Amino acid sequence: MKRASILLCALVVSLIALPLLADEQAAPATWTGYFTDSHCGAKGASAKHTKECVSKCLADGGKLVFFNTGDKKLYSLDEKGAKRGLDHVGKEVKVPGSVAGDTITVEKIEPAAA
Repeated sequence: MKRASILLCALVVSLIALPLLADEQAAPATWTGYFTDSHCGAKGASAKHTKECVSKCLADGGKLVFFNTGDKKLYSLDEKGAKRGLDHVGKEVKVPGSVAGDTITVEKIEPAAA
């Protein structure tokens, strides 16, 4: 009987924990907005922001980030996304990928206007 109670408790705990763990896993989505840097933030999320400005901020310790125009939020980027995003500064883009917390894992980058 004691063994059955332990197994039942373990089952209940796992049924409660699994949905909580699923929330922490990457969720697929697509965001539309601008690549900018952590120093300029949302005010640098526009067609006026230049790659030169972002490169200077990156050299000063900033990071490339993505400003989503939908929820007005800045997102961190995975390493691959940060490298590819620098070439798209000043252009509105769509970024399909997945998000975990506030970090986007970039699948690809495409122009926003089709």
